[in-house]
Amino acid sequence: KSSSDLPNCINPGRRLLGVRVPNSCFVRAVARQYGHALALTSANQSGDRSTVEVTEFLEIWDDCTLIFDGGKIPASGLGSTIVNLSVPGKYSIQRR
Repeated sequence: KSSSDLPNCINPGRRLLGVRVPNSCFVRAVARQYGHALALTSANQSGDRSTVEVTEFLEIWDDCTLIFDGGKIPASGLGSTIVNLSVPGKYSIQRR
C-alpha cells in the first residue's frame, strides 16, 4: 500500500502501488547496476497493446528522461500478470 514514505507524484490518487519484476535479463541488469528500484511506466497507454521495441513509442520520447534500447522484446503483447499482495498473508490474481 502507498504510504507517506513515497512522494505523492509516484502514484497520485491511488491506494495501491504496483511493483514489476521483469522477465528481462537486460532490465534486471540495469536495475542491479543502478542499485535501487526504478520508477518507470509502460511505454503504452493503459489498455493499449504493449510495445516490444523503442520505435513503437516515438511520439513520447520527448517526455522520457532515459530510453534504453535493449532490442526487440519477445513478448505476446499481453499485459503483466498482476498479483494483489495488499492483504497480509493473502494474495489474489487481478490479471493473468
